[in-house]
Amino acid sequence: MGNRLRTRGNRLRRAAAALLLFLSATGTVSAQLAPTSGIDFQPEFRADLLVRGATALELGAGLIASAGYYARIAVDAAAGTEWHNGRAGSSARVDATTRFLLDPFGELPWGAYGGGGVSLRWSEREQAQGYLLLVAGVEGPARGGWRPAVELGLGGGVRLGVVLRRARNSAR
Repeated sequence: MGNRLRTRGNRLRRAAAALLLFLSATGTVSAQLAPTSGIDFQPEFRADLLVRGATALELGAGLIASAGYYARIAVDAAAGTEWHNGRAGSSARVDATTRFLLDPFGELPWGAYGGGGVSLRWSEREQAQGYLLLVAGVEGPARGGWRPAVELGLGGGVRLGVVLRRARNSAR
């Protein structure tokens, strides 16, 4: 029992350290900031399939803030159903990620990105756990004021997501 508590405490400390590292890494130098009059928030909606010993399907929403021309910081919350050994239960997560855009001005119809962050997940079968998260994706052309994306993530399992983000006027 003592070893399990110690291991869980170590995981929480590592997750907290990763969150602090993430937050400190997302600070920008003023020369890198986009010339805007304030923070511009952009909504996103997503559907994710997660595989990590169990399979989960989660729907989520979040907000994205520009952190310069090439970076976007997002915070998302999602919830859904998880299947494990033939039994269904609820699952949820909160993610904080930074994406680095390879085509921030939308010069090509499809723009690739990669990034990382932290994810806090819990379900009926296990307590909350923190994970480091890596993401890679591609955003499509804007249609009807929205931009679709497909994303692959790794962190405590594999995630495949379909995302809709509010399109920006002159940038991704």
